[in-house]
Amino acid sequence: MELDHKRSSKVFYKIGNRYYLKSKFKQAIWFYDHAISHDASNCEAFHNRGLAKCCLEPPDYDGAIEDLRKTVELQFCRRSLPSRSCS
Repeated sequence: MELDHKRSSKVFYKIGNRYYLKSKFKQAIWFYDHAISHDASNCEAFHNRGLAKCCLEPPDYDGAIEDLRKTVELQFCRRSLPSRSCS
């Protein structure tokens, strides 16, 4: 069962990334929310959701800080995280 949740989390995360790259940040956040709900240890989803929150109009800096702090807490996630500016 846990494996299914992790797979679902990855699927939601990847779809969120597609929206993020198209600068559709609200949609990306929705998918990252679902990725996290399926796997609360998905630090990539927390990371990218935090970045997307910074790109909202108006930006949600408090939410972004919370997500990025959670990313740091999940220290086991050491692989390269994608980075992209809002513009």
